[in-house]
Amino acid sequence: MAATPRIALIGAGSMGSNHARVLAENDDAELAIVIDIEVERARQLADLYGCGFATDIAAAASCDAAVVATPTGLHLPHTRELIDFGKPVLVEKPVTPTIEATRAVIAAADHAGTPLMCGFVERFNPVVTTVATLLDREPVHLVTLRHSPKTPRSTLSVVLDLLIHDIDLVLRYMGGRRVRDVVSATTSLDGDVA
Repeated sequence: MAATPRIALIGAGSMGSNHARVLAENDDAELAIVIDIEVERARQLADLYGCGFATDIAAAASCDAAVVATPTGLHLPHTRELIDFGKPVLVEKPVTPTIEATRAVIAAADHAGTPLMCGFVERFNPVVTTVATLLDREPVHLVTLRHSPKTPRSTLSVVLDLLIHDIDLVLRYMGGRRVRDVVSATTSLDGDVA
């Protein structure tokens, strides 16, 4: 890998914009190219951070690693193609929409010897890390709540799109202890409760 790794960003939407900002501010990496099927969106983000842009994922082949921040339904083909290029990949969560497809991506990365990471960025949120330092014993009862307007771009349930962070953090706070009970409910603005 180059002294300063050149990173390809696949996806110029909301999460892609966050990754572009972080990469551009990082002295240990170079945002080399933004790739998105919408050329104008790719161009605008690339212009903002002074890098190249493309609409074809094959442009990532010239980079050292890649970040996949496309809609979840596209994670599988994009991640597999990058693994085929031999590129280490950070893929936004969830890795794919199904456990079977996620296992297939993990197996492909293992077989190719290509590093594969998942973007659980909330683990590094200062509030989350502070709470972890304040726990002097394992929690007995944890409650999480997610609320936000419906996002038109997301085709996932709130569990896979957002609550997965809370599940990850609860498991970390539990320190390896087995969770005994889980109670959940969802509701929408029209009053439906599941």
